[in-house]
Amino acid sequence: MDVGREPFDWVYSQSRGHLYLADSQDVRAHVASGYSGAPRYQNNTESEALVSRGPIPRGVWRMEPAFNHGRLGPVAIPLEPVEEKTALGRSGFFIHGDNSRGDASASFGCIVLDRKTRDLLALGVGQGIRTLVVVD
Repeated sequence: MDVGREPFDWVYSQSRGHLYLADSQDVRAHVASGYSGAPRYQNNTESEALVSRGPIPRGVWRMEPAFNHGRLGPVAIPLEPVEEKTALGRSGFFIHGDNSRGDASASFGCIVLDRKTRDLLALGVGQGIRTLVVVD
């Protein structure tokens, strides 16, 4: 996998909700599990084009520096598509935490991961590991 320019890339499996750290040979280490998409559409590849419902579309994304977002909470990491067509006409993607109920209903397409993992991602962004590849 030579998608990113860094020696490592983050890989998110859209259908499984798993986050991996992958090296340039695509050797992957599982880091965490989460979800993307509204409850009926979570981690469903066929729903990726559904605005405010489907999971984040497959493709290459760039992670921006994390910040405390008024609605999404602490360590919200903005995601920007490397190529505009990746977003399938959708926008506003982040990596953020679950809602206060913790009932896996906080996503309208964003990737939801626990705080410890978001802290790790934010640290990686600060070190230049900014590429997130979303796969099946």
